[in-house]
Amino acid sequence: LIKAWIKATGDPDTPLANWLFHGAPAGVDEHPECVGIFPQANEPPSREFDPTYYTEGCTNYISMDDSPHGAEVLGKLISAGYVIKYNSIDEAMRAHGGKEILVSKLALITTEKEGQLKHRLILDCRVSGANASTTKWERILLPVIADVINDTMALKAGAAQGSQAIYYVCDFTDAFYKVPLRQSEQRYFSFWYKGASHIYTRIAQGSLDGPSLYGRLSAFVGRASQSLFIPKRGK
Repeated sequence: LIKAWIKATGDPDTPLANWLFHGAPAGVDEHPECVGIFPQANEPPSREFDPTYYTEGCTNYISMDDSPHGAEVLGKLISAGYVIKYNSIDEAMRAHGGKEILVSKLALITTEKEGQLKHRLILDCRVSGANASTTKWERILLPVIADVINDTMALKAGAAQGSQAIYYVCDFTDAFYKVPLRQSEQRYFSFWYKGASHIYTRIAQGSLDGPSLYGRLSAFVGRASQSLFIPKRGK
């Protein structure tokens, strides 16, 4: 559907459709095509940390290893296909062309809202060297509240007297995980947990280019949603 929409509307982000079928490049060995959706950054890898490949005794942060919720949260990601579990590092390497697997520490972030606990897994791609090996290609530029106010005032100015502005929100469930990660880049986003290697197949929270890669999908959904409205009646 997205591929057809992009073609029919002449949307500039043609690479996005390919990412959703074949995976997005994370900026380590393969790099995203910039098409003007966000300002370009062109920041080369910092090399701040050397890559941390698998060694015996890999651990995660206490928030993950000691939490009673960690295994449950991870299990849901595995069931959804967002993370693949390999029973040994050799099995993981065979699945990725015999290449070494870069291992990051995993943290479990727990927040409470309206009495409900929400858990998120964050991969420490900084200390492991994954982010230090990544080229940052784009800089996220998000709308601000002034944009909403200005659009509302413009619509009200051309609307019938007594009419009301109606707002709606498009929300993503498991936002970053909606963007597949290219298979050749997946070995840079892994962690070791309870005697097994786990490798992300989707954009990991904590990766340097993750926000801009997901941002491309989010921005497209915004443009596609906007196209459903007559400009004078909706923004």
